[in-house]
Amino acid sequence: MSKFFKGLIKKLTPKFLSRYQVEKPFSESLSKILTHIVEVIDNIVKIDDRLILIPFPSPEKTSVLTYYLNTNYGLNYLIFNLSDYIYSSEAFNNQVVDCSFPGLPCPPLEATFILLKQIDAWIESNPDHVVVLNSQANMSRSFMLAAEYLCFCKKKYKEPTEALAKLCEEHNIDQRTVFLPSQMLYVDYFSKILGGFVVHLADLVAGT
Repeated sequence: MSKFFKGLIKKLTPKFLSRYQVEKPFSESLSKILTHIVEVIDNIVKIDDRLILIPFPSPEKTSVLTYYLNTNYGLNYLIFNLSDYIYSSEAFNNQVVDCSFPGLPCPPLEATFILLKQIDAWIESNPDHVVVLNSQANMSRSFMLAAEYLCFCKKKYKEPTEALAKLCEEHNIDQRTVFLPSQMLYVDYFSKILGGFVVHLADLVAGT
């Protein structure tokens, strides 16, 4: 077992044992801890060495996520919370930027460009800096912003639609079930703007 997993189990054991040891033997409690760790870690997506997507830090996942980030990146990561919910940033060394747009499947286009510039500024300010994105259950907002970042800042792809399709392919994501039609329309608008197209207000309203 790796040093990372041993340290994480040691950190989580008191919480899990207090919940399970009265009614279950230690071996079964340890099995639950390992299963929980693997499930959370498996849902962490590395887009590249500088951009990472994590599941929403719900209370039962926070310990695993904080240990993973703090162990691997120390104070060099910055989380952009794209979900509708605000959570405590203390466990993440107060390194969380809340970018909440409740009720919208994606942020306004102007806000997206601001976010991308903030992400790029953090990454470019230090070679060790890493950006972490979280949204909600299916991580659709995180994948969308990652695709837009790869086009707008990294110039790795010509269009966000192409980048998103590639990311979905690499991580076994079904675009048709994960992304709303309005989100796909939004990515298409973003692509057109990068190509010099002027999007009218009526189109933006329709896109939301």
